[in-house]
Order: sequence, then structure tokens, then C-alpha cells
Amino acid sequence: MTRLELPTFETREEEAAFWDSTDLGPYMEDAEEITLEWTEREDRCQRCGAGMEHRRMDLHLAGGRVILRDVPLYVCRTPGCGNTQLPSAIGRLADRLEALVQEALAVQRTPSPEPALVREDRSPYGEEEGEED
Repeated sequence: MTRLELPTFETREEEAAFWDSTDLGPYMEDAEEITLEWTEREDRCQRCGAGMEHRRMDLHLAGGRVILRDVPLYVCRTPGCGNTQLPSAIGRLADRLEALVQEALAVQRTPSPEPALVREDRSPYGEEEGEED
């Protein structure tokens, strides 16, 4: 196996150019092919593409009925952009909690059936009041 000799780099750009143009195949033994999937970076602004700062806040859900404390949040660094976004896992959790609260509220609003009325002129045993055996 051939050994890769690394040059000394003066800048990050030089090093990046080296790695971009270097095929590592000849330097690897019994290499296994892998497939990488592209995913969006959560720390990039979806509006302008700039970097995002990591902050924490309380997240109020379902009209303030549920509060998630100290939730991570991304805030865009670009002046004037103002975009904020939740990490995807927190966003999914918030959506699910909102749905559960709405479901619970819908159940509360559903009227319960009226209780069966008991006729006062009949005994609970099916005999008319006042009848004697």
C-alpha cells in the first residue's frame, strides 16, 4: 500500500484544494463503497443561507397551555433577516404536542350523553308505586 505524503499548507484554502483534488482510492486497502446522503444543515438560515446562532428559550404551545422550558433555538446572524427556527426534532415534538392538546380539547367539548331519566311514578323494580301484592 502506498503511503500518502501530506504537504505543508499555508492556508485553509490550499488544504481544501488539496483534498478536493486528491483521490484517496490508491491509499486504501480493501475499500468498501459507501453512499452518503445529503441533508440540510439545521444551523443554516432557510431564508438567507447564513449561519445561525444557538440560543435557548421557553416555547409556549397550544395558546400557553403547554410550556417547554429552555428549548434550543437557532437565530439568523444576518442583520435584518430575523429568521428563527427550531431544530427539526424539537419542531416535530412541538407539532405532536399541539395536536395532542387540540385532540384533548375536542374531547372536552364533546357533550356527554344525558343520563337516563327515572320516572318517579315507578319503582326501580318495575312495579307501580302504591301497588301491593
